[in-house]
Amino acid sequence: MRDSQETCSNTEARKTNILTKSNIPLKGPDPNVSKASDGPVQGNENHVHSVLDTIFTANKVRSTQTVIRDLRQLAAKYASDRKGGQKSQALSNAAKTCASIPREELKDLIKQVAVDVHGVGVFVAKPPIKNSLRNVLIKLFRDKGPNGNLTKQEILDGAVNILKRVVTEKEYHQAVTEICISPEDGQLVLKNGDEP
Repeated sequence: MRDSQETCSNTEARKTNILTKSNIPLKGPDPNVSKASDGPVQGNENHVHSVLDTIFTANKVRSTQTVIRDLRQLAAKYASDRKGGQKSQALSNAAKTCASIPREELKDLIKQVAVDVHGVGVFVAKPPIKNSLRNVLIKLFRDKGPNGNLTKQEILDGAVNILKRVVTEKEYHQAVTEICISPEDGQLVLKNGDEP
């Protein structure tokens, strides 16, 4: 009789031990998502960073107005995702809240994933890539002023001076395509961030 009690208590101890170490999430609301709307951003910072990262990964240059439009679209997309469960709902809430906060607060949040260049956000990879031609373009456009134009030669010279190396044609084409447009005169200008 004593052996069966010991076996039973050992089994109960193992079950308790397994339950306390379980990696299976408990059912119920996400503890990182607040139900109140008294804070500047609903949801935790990871959700906010995630939705902004999604926007700037798709389009490397965005104006604040376009970010707001993209956040609203993203909120609707996540809200309609039935398979995503609580995570999709949390991302939807974060996107919705970010879209409705004052512009200055939104600009501060955008700084998590992008740098400001004359009023538009330009995506910066995390962790920042120091030898990136995009960083050279950002510096050159900041130095030129709000309506600055760059030539290919200025960019290549800037890359040699800043990166201390010659950039490949492929690297040049990729960086320029992501953040610049080329009007008919052949000069490169920073995208205005309003492209769809």
